[in-house]
Amino acid sequence: MSELVRETQSKLEYLGMDAMSRRLEELATSPEGLGLSPLALLEELVDAQYELVSMQLYERLSGKSGIPQGNYEMDRLKSDGKRIYPEEHMARLRTFEFMEPRTCHNVAVFGKSYAGKTYFLRAMGLEACRRGKSVIYIDFAMLVSDLKDRKAAGLRSFKRRLNLYARQDLLIIDDFLISPISEEEAALLVQVVNLREDTHKPIMVATQYDPSLWTSRMGSSSGYAVGDSIRRKLVLNAYNIVLSVCEYEFQKLGGLLFRPPFPLS
Repeated sequence: MSELVRETQSKLEYLGMDAMSRRLEELATSPEGLGLSPLALLEELVDAQYELVSMQLYERLSGKSGIPQGNYEMDRLKSDGKRIYPEEHMARLRTFEFMEPRTCHNVAVFGKSYAGKTYFLRAMGLEACRRGKSVIYIDFAMLVSDLKDRKAAGLRSFKRRLNLYARQDLLIIDDFLISPISEEEAALLVQVVNLREDTHKPIMVATQYDPSLWTSRMGSSSGYAVGDSIRRKLVLNAYNIVLSVCEYEFQKLGGLLFRPPFPLS
């Protein structure tokens, strides 16, 4: 290995570009690097560093996201012998255009138990992390409890937590409205929804409940306006994804699920 290569490696390592340094050594000591043009060589070195930085960023973002470790893959979000996905909407979601400020849309995922809602959310969340986006994945009950606890702890604590939920590129709420909430809790939740709407950042929710039932699960009739505001902002002008299972799986599970398609009103 030439003195020039060693000096270049030393400079790269000084700059923190260890992956580029290692790739340079590999190319300089193998036939693979002999026929490379200067531009091709540069591309090889940049790609090596890019892959390392991208992986480190993904590990950091996914580690902070709250998504449990598991094999959640975007490639599996397609219709097969068990589950049915709306392919037209899925094709658009896979572009992640819904996360761009100018084309920001919320995503609401509907379906009964075993339809694959949680897997869907986690796979989408991890893919967002791979694209360098910050994500928070949280269960609905935990979100409401956290907001209440922070509110009780004082205004400063509550505002800090609101800002945390507001500034993430994607907020994912699983089991949305799995249990009814009070007017007070709905009033806390709507603040999160409003802040994210103001900053053009999407919310992704998964729920078993038709939107027509949402307001009845968010406080008494006197709190209808708050519940209806949450419903409208999460569902209207959003990607509404209905997940269902094929007939065979429906029968195997003992008819526990609504037959496809899951009704929306």
